[in-house]
Amino acid sequence: MFTPPGTDTKQASETLQELLLFIRKMRGAYFFKAYDV
Repeated sequence: MFTPPGTDTKQASETLQELLLFIRKMRGAYFFKAYDV
């Protein structure tokens, strides 16, 4: 896993959580659009 210098593990894991949440949100929006047709 890539972690920029100056970041500790806790911060990195929090960023990963936000990224997963964002991906899940985008995927949900995509599915809603698909079913909207």
